[in-house]
Amino acid sequence: MAQTVEGFAQHYSSLTNEELERLANDVQSLLPEARLALRAEMERRNVSVAGIDWAAQPRDESASGLASSTESSGAFGRFFRNFLIFLVCDIPYGAIVIGVASRVPNVDFELLGYGLTGAFLRFSVVLALLTAKPIFMPDRLTPTRVRTLWIIGFVAPPVACLILLLVIVFHLEPVVSALFWPLVILLLVYGWWRDRKKKSEVKTA
Repeated sequence: MAQTVEGFAQHYSSLTNEELERLANDVQSLLPEARLALRAEMERRNVSVAGIDWAAQPRDESASGLASSTESSGAFGRFFRNFLIFLVCDIPYGAIVIGVASRVPNVDFELLGYGLTGAFLRFSVVLALLTAKPIFMPDRLTPTRVRTLWIIGFVAPPVACLILLLVIVFHLEPVVSALFWPLVILLLVYGWWRDRKKKSEVKTA
């Protein structure tokens, strides 16, 4: 059912400035009435509308689908790149742990290596998920520079080590092991649901 400018205006008045800016960045998908209401609401809040082409032609659906596919493949590429960077950053810490353990008698290096490998793989997967397509942070905070990723990769393991010490002190190892992959899957599902919600907001607008 067609909506009026007033109907769109009422909807936009309930959105945050960030949500309004996100809609404005996809102005090609908005109806003329929606564009008028969005522009009026942004001007009312003194949100910058400079650089927005309010007369842009509606986006071709086939092109939109291609862009969506490209975005998905881009997110996967960022995940894979970030995962490799964080994995490489874990290598010096693994060497330090093994070097220290070599001075301790009766250490099972096979068990130690297996445990370190599993821990580093899990940790790198979580970091890559959070930095490739942030879920619990605004998109504008996504680290895009490779230098930033290397810094995160080198700083994160000591922080994770402190958290791990707390887990060991409070004997939470079984709980963490049992909940790790379900939580990873939950993050992925939540990210997918959030993306679908954003797209539906744009379509209804």
